[in-house]
Amino acid sequence: MEYSEKNLERGEQVYGVFCASCHGEKGDGKGHLFTSGVYKYPVRTLVSEEMNQRPDGEIYHTITLGFGVMGAHGFMISPGDRWKTILYIRKNLQTQNK
Repeated sequence: MEYSEKNLERGEQVYGVFCASCHGEKGDGKGHLFTSGVYKYPVRTLVSEEMNQRPDGEIYHTITLGFGVMGAHGFMISPGDRWKTILYIRKNLQTQNK
């Protein structure tokens, strides 16, 4: 996905709607569903060194089909918006936590 302010803004919007409630506003795994006790197990952080090293395509695949307890989101998030969300995670969340 090409970097642009428009793509980054859209990625932030999509993250806020579909990701933040689990992964947290900062991507640290402390979203409302975990901190409120709805989810008993911690959600994966998106800002760890492991996630920084994970290929974009693998994250895209996880968003699309799910992984572990995370359900598939491919039917809810368009392919372009998935890439924009990854761009947002990379450019805003992961760089802020380095």
